[in-house]
Amino acid sequence: MSLLWSARTAQMLTGACQLGCLLLLVTCDQHRAGNLASSSEPKQAEPSQPMNAQPPAPAPAADPPRDPHAADPAHRQLASEDHYDRPSIDFTSVEAAMAVLAYAMQTKDTSLLLDCFAPRDSWYSINTVEKPWSRTKLTYQSLAAGVQSGGDFRDFFFGDDGDDSFRNYFVGQNLGAWHALDRLRFAPPGSSEQQPTFVQWRKRGDRYVVSEIGFPAD
Repeated sequence: MSLLWSARTAQMLTGACQLGCLLLLVTCDQHRAGNLASSSEPKQAEPSQPMNAQPPAPAPAADPPRDPHAADPAHRQLASEDHYDRPSIDFTSVEAAMAVLAYAMQTKDTSLLLDCFAPRDSWYSINTVEKPWSRTKLTYQSLAAGVQSGGDFRDFFFGDDGDDSFRNYFVGQNLGAWHALDRLRFAPPGSSEQQPTFVQWRKRGDRYVVSEIGFPAD
């Protein structure tokens, strides 16, 4: 009886072991199939940057160096509108100095006009209407103040109030037409012998500067 029971018990244990092994194999197969399925699914690529991202703004360009002899914007605009050719800023010859003075008058460039005078020298304003001519000795300092807007010499040089002025002899029909009377004196075309208009230059160091301006001022 005990031997029969032992044999049955052994058969039952053997069957249980076989069933457990079968269940373990089934579980392993299911787990492996799940891993294969998950690994075979395509992965969605992550965007490298947001779709609405803006490119970085370029750095602002540096301003070009300013030419110390360049006219200010108002003078450049006047020169451009009236087609005045800017000469080389050169005072080493009297002809070149006269060209600079003409351009300063045409464009109403007060800084360039003052460059035509010697800061430490006097100059003479000559009224050629009077007989004999009247000569007024003036300083560079009075000229520097007088050619500014509202100054004593503003209307004489540039005629801002519409009256006849020294500038009228450098524009219009007189544009670029000044000629040399002698080595240091220049006059516009049509200048009267009795009441002339002229510019007289003199040498100071290595440059030429204005020494006299003759003008028939009423």
